[in-house]
Amino acid sequence: MTSLQKLKPLPPHATHAPFIVWPVARREFYLAIQLALLPALIWATILFGWRVLVMLLLSTAAATLVHFLLKHFTRRGKRLVYAHSTMSVFIMVALCHPMWPAWIVASAAACIPLALFTLGGPGRERLHVAVVAVILLQLLVI
Repeated sequence: MTSLQKLKPLPPHATHAPFIVWPVARREFYLAIQLALLPALIWATILFGWRVLVMLLLSTAAATLVHFLLKHFTRRGKRLVYAHSTMSVFIMVALCHPMWPAWIVASAAACIPLALFTLGGPGRERLHVAVVAVILLQLLVI
């Protein structure tokens, strides 16, 4: 008898980890992220000027376009959540250096919904897609 066969099954109330269940609606969750990013983006705009807002608008537009195309023209795209895609773009822009070319950042932002689509929707990624995008931009492109 192996050690795995000796294990007793968990009782029904202990089948889920306590950190997975969060009694907050999706709208409240994304609103909390927006409020947390707001001071960083305002401060970046004060320090670096309108370039940060241009990067944010271009990146959001690119991600919105790809998200729309995937959502409406693929069956698997129905799993995508627009708020998750835009919050990932906001996080990516907040982590990017403001002097990076805006078209490169917008191209990476367009790849975020595509990466979420490939992984099967939000909540399926092991590492946050926005953080991986910034690291790849830092190491490979810029």
